Amino acid sequence: MQKAIVFSHTQALVFTGCMAVFGFVHHADHVLRYDHSGWPFRPEVTPFTFSLVIYPLLISILVIRNKLYRVSVSAAFALVLIGAHTFLETPLDQFATWANNSSTFSHSVGHPNLLDIRSPALGIISAILGMILNVIAVVLPFVYWREEKY
Repeated sequence: MQKAIVFSHTQALVFTGCMAVFGFVHHADHVLRYDHSGWPFRPEVTPFTFSLVIYPLLISILVIRNKLYRVSVSAAFALVLIGAHTFLETPLDQFATWANNSSTFSHSVGHPNLLDIRSPALGIISAILGMILNVIAVVLPFVYWREEKY
């Protein structure tokens, strides 16, 4: 008989910390690529602007010790993030902006990234970073679902 996977509170905190760190680096990538950035780094309010709500919500997951809340909020993260990275910004989009130093998005066609460099290597790193963030987001609700009581 197999034992069910159970995560310690410390492991849940580590996963949440990974979500915060990878999310921050991914948001920095958005800003540097320019085409998927928004207020407060550009004058326009964009989906990027609303995505910044993740940081107060991550803090709330750490503060509010309610399993249903933690699972629900982290599942919402996963749905929104996967949706955004499927319909708004694919790994190919992330790669192309760095590799070609030019945006193809309607609101910033031809705009270079803020470093003004053509770098396929940064494009690959950007795409991989986004995919890692997606995996963490999908795993996080399960971690909180299977977290031991503390």
